[in-house]
Amino acid sequence: MNCKFCQAELEEGVTLCPACGKDNSQEAVPAKKKLTSGKLAVIYICIIVIVAALIAPVLMGISNNARYQNTQYPGGIIFEDGNKDDVTCKGSYTVTDKKAKKNADKVVATAGDAKLTNGMLQSIYWLQVYNFMSDYGQDYEIDVNIPLDQQRCTANQNNWSWQQYFLDVALQEWQMYNAFCQEAEAVGHESTVNFEEFVENMRNDLEDVASSEGFPSAEQLILHDMGPGASLENYLAFLELTERGYDYYGSLYETIVPTEDQIVAYYEENVDLFEQSGITKDMMLIDVRHILLQPADAEDEQSWLDCEKEAQDLLDQWLAGDAGEDSFAALANEHSVDGGSNTRGGLYQYVQEGQMVPQFNDWCFDASRQYGDYGIVKTSLGYHLMFFAGNQPAWHVYAEQTAKNQLLNDTMQALLDKYPADIKYSKISLGRAAESFGG
Repeated sequence: MNCKFCQAELEEGVTLCPACGKDNSQEAVPAKKKLTSGKLAVIYICIIVIVAALIAPVLMGISNNARYQNTQYPGGIIFEDGNKDDVTCKGSYTVTDKKAKKNADKVVATAGDAKLTNGMLQSIYWLQVYNFMSDYGQDYEIDVNIPLDQQRCTANQNNWSWQQYFLDVALQEWQMYNAFCQEAEAVGHESTVNFEEFVENMRNDLEDVASSEGFPSAEQLILHDMGPGASLENYLAFLELTERGYDYYGSLYETIVPTEDQIVAYYEENVDLFEQSGITKDMMLIDVRHILLQPADAEDEQSWLDCEKEAQDLLDQWLAGDAGEDSFAALANEHSVDGGSNTRGGLYQYVQEGQMVPQFNDWCFDASRQYGDYGIVKTSLGYHLMFFAGNQPAWHVYAEQTAKNQLLNDTMQALLDKYPADIKYSKISLGRAAESFGG
């Protein structure tokens, strides 16, 4: 099993990730989604979501991939209508193109003054489908040759179709964004984002992508990838909603800081989970800054000597100044060739013992190491100028992170409760995208 937050591999039965410290038994805190593949270049980040263009069907080119064949339901199955007050209301929400266009402006959900139409919902729905297929399609063996309303969802135990599952996710996403936006207005949150400019940039990006892909307009691109009933204006309205939600979420995240009592309490309540994950009370994590310099030719001895001199000269330059952490960080940004840290002042935080190459690791985890220690370390990668930025007990770091996530989830749920949505499932209708399942 992999951590759903950082994708690190977890041992069987372990839910607390030793890499990022997050509890996989908790609901995932909204996080960035990966870049999808397909015809259109899309940045879809969710929460919270920031989209630079439209997601294209990632289904193209994989319909003959046997890994996606759902052998359990080779011919599709028919789902019956269910509870009118939840997503099982209709066994299938798919309608004809004509009906999808007719119902596009029909309101299917409200949350305060906010209204969700079929047209906007359809855009959100297909975004969930395409992103899920990009990230997890192989894992769940979704068959691209069979409509989603005829395949049983294997992502939960609710006996839903995949269509019902993605529809439920889409509705939850809309509710969450609205809750953030309404709370932002209620508390008088002042944003520095120019939302009109954001929407205009998204519009221009979509027009550019449409042109590059041979579509006469972004409107036609939306119609092709989101199906009849979807529109450019509805899609842009959704993007603005997500951007506003993201803006408030960011400010909210910064305000949620667990107290020391909450951190200790979380650890004590989950001590068995920590121990199962190999996090002991005496385990330490370190923060270190480094500047990596590499020889011009790793096979040439003189190149290594030149690199060593360069490292010493740079260290002497730093020592001739204030020899502080900030000045070291500035030199790291300017001189280090380590792409993983040279935009963050050479900083690596929460490093576990054994995580780095041996010589680097041994310097960091020297028992006598103190804040402000510095030096030069040679590894197979080159010469590293080192600055020891401190250490912390691993249990405290992980307990603080997971306690913060728990508080954040509680806050998000409270907002959803504060701004509930009224959903009319019987009014929902979904059109079919041009290159969709079973199309």
